[in-house]
Amino acid sequence: MSRGFRRHRSTCDALLMVKEITSSAVRGGGFAVVVSLDIRNAFNSIPWKIIRTLRRKGFPPYIQRILDSYLTDRTIWFTGMDGKRHARAMEAGVPQGFVLDPVLWNIAFDDWI
Repeated sequence: MSRGFRRHRSTCDALLMVKEITSSAVRGGGFAVVVSLDIRNAFNSIPWKIIRTLRRKGFPPYIQRILDSYLTDRTIWFTGMDGKRHARAMEAGVPQGFVLDPVLWNIAFDDWI
C-alpha cells in the first residue's frame, strides 16, 4: 500500500500500524511476518499501459478520459551530453508530488498483490 502524499498516512503511521498488528498477534500466541518493498523510482517508472487498466477495473468513463488525456502526447525535453536539446516521448511515470501518484500506483500494481 502506498503511504506517501496522503494526510495521516506517513511512514511513521504505517510503522505504528505494523507494530500494533504484530504485537497483537504475538500477544495472542500467534506470530507475524512482515514484508517490505522499496521500489526504486516507483512513481517515475509506472508504465502508462498499466495505468490504463482503469477500464478493466470498472472506473467510470469520465475518469478514464481524464487520465487518457493526461497520458497522451506527452514529451520530455532535456539537454544531452552533446549540449543539444532533445525530445523524447514519455511512456511512463507521473510528476513528483502529483496528487494522483499514490492512487495511480495502487491502481497500477493492484493486481500484483
